Amino acid sequence: MDAILGKVQIGKETTHGTAAAATVMLPIAQKQIPVDRKVTPLELDTGQNVATTGSMIQGRLVEDTLTWDQGSFQILPYIFSCLKGGLTPTEQTPDQDDYLWDPEPNLDETDNAHESYTIRRGDNVAAFIHAFATFKNIKISGQINQAGEESAVKVEADYFARENVSGAFTPNISALVENYMNAKLARLYIDPLFADVGDTEMTNFLRSFDIEIAFGTYPAFNGSANETFDVVGQDVIGFSASFTVVRGAASEALRAAIGENRAIRLAITGPKISSTGKNHSLTLDMHGYIDSVVAMASNDRSKSANLDTLVIHEKPDPVSGKMIVPAISTNLAAI
Repeated sequence: MDAILGKVQIGKETTHGTAAAATVMLPIAQKQIPVDRKVTPLELDTGQNVATTGSMIQGRLVEDTLTWDQGSFQILPYIFSCLKGGLTPTEQTPDQDDYLWDPEPNLDETDNAHESYTIRRGDNVAAFIHAFATFKNIKISGQINQAGEESAVKVEADYFARENVSGAFTPNISALVENYMNAKLARLYIDPLFADVGDTEMTNFLRSFDIEIAFGTYPAFNGSANETFDVVGQDVIGFSASFTVVRGAASEALRAAIGENRAIRLAITGPKISSTGKNHSLTLDMHGYIDSVVAMASNDRSKSANLDTLVIHEKPDPVSGKMIVPAISTNLAAI
């Protein structure tokens, strides 16, 4: 009996909704293929003592989540380009392949030019093609291991696509070469003003983080000749951020400032991209207000609850209007 081998491929679409060839294979744990249509039972009186007398299907939509238990820097431009697309990364050091991606979204009526992809999932039995695949959020979480062991950064991204179409994988493409993020190398900065974001590092403070950024993308169904969605709409953009921190004077000062604005930077640095170039890195600059500080929320090794939980809620900076400014440094020149 032949082995059943799963794989996931992705390729950026030139025209939204027109299936594109894959350009890279995503190293990711395989999961079941999502159902793209829902059968509606019909309960009509037909002179029979039965509940269901018919059924119908009148719409199609794929919704699923891609999950990387060990998230890498290289997957981030693919996902964040559905927050702000049309990007050309800048090489930071000449001839060193250290490209800076800057997917800061427009928060006004300006088009964010979301990218869309064709995702191919399946195995050597069948491939399922998801055209017009668009990510609608990203969740980034990490916990610093207290035994000096693996501190992986988990990345999850929800996406939607038109439908399941049976087809074929793109042949002869390589898997994405990845450099993994390490939660132990995450650094947290908190400042009163967005203009000063990144000035004040909270040392001996951060234990875990859980951030979700909503892109505001959604499938818009309009009257047409097919059952699938026609365009991608733009809804509200936002984020939520929760941090487990060491209880002490710093967390108490934040608890006393509940409701006040703060600029937050979470920066994760990886290895050097080349000998003289920049490092792989992810920097998330965010502005919001302190929603809560839960004192004595948990503990690790101590008998007493020595960890607090800090929650930041989205709110644009009143001066600059900025709220989410991601920056990704990695060796991808294009997606």
